[in-house]
Amino acid sequence: MPTGRNSAPTGSHCLGLATVSVALLLLCRAAIAEAPDPAQGKLNDLMARLAEIPSATAHFREEKHFGMLDRPLVVEGVLAFARPDFLQKHVLTPREENYEIHGDNLTVAIAGEARRQLSLAEHPVLLAFTQSLRAVLTGDLPGLERHFRVQFIGSAKRWTLLLKPLDAALADHVVGITVYGRDDRVSRIKTEETDGDYTLMQIDPQPPR
Repeated sequence: MPTGRNSAPTGSHCLGLATVSVALLLLCRAAIAEAPDPAQGKLNDLMARLAEIPSATAHFREEKHFGMLDRPLVVEGVLAFARPDFLQKHVLTPREENYEIHGDNLTVAIAGEARRQLSLAEHPVLLAFTQSLRAVLTGDLPGLERHFRVQFIGSAKRWTLLLKPLDAALADHVVGITVYGRDDRVSRIKTEETDGDYTLMQIDPQPPR
């Protein structure tokens, strides 16, 4: 006769199994939540390396693409930065122009014209470009994340940062900024505007021969 040892589980047994299953599920979720994000770790390492560079100078070539024009407007010159918040864009061709940024103030000097002082707050696209470039060059991750949602793609040798503006007023003008780099050097920046226009800046450590 059957002894009852192989009978179906009782209600208390089922409750116990369910409790164990829930506990295991919660433990797995906790382990997943606590697991470090590899991309975030790479981003932190990159910004730490960039933060060790006090200043730099490089050649740039910038293409401004406008929907109403068949060809981009191209300028070339020298780009420089120094901690904590100085940026200089010295255009050499097709005509000489000099843009210097200290903090949020822009000084414009163009040959044959009077020197001008401007506030970056009045120029959203330029403000976005300045905030992103300055934060990346100085390795200021908190500053970058104050203004953009940051996504890291790639490796330490070849990386890409996808920046989406957090400020609604800025997002009305700028779709996003993509920063490309190798090792501890920014090599290219693409700024996309909401009207379809975009700017490509190629940055080289040495001027072309």
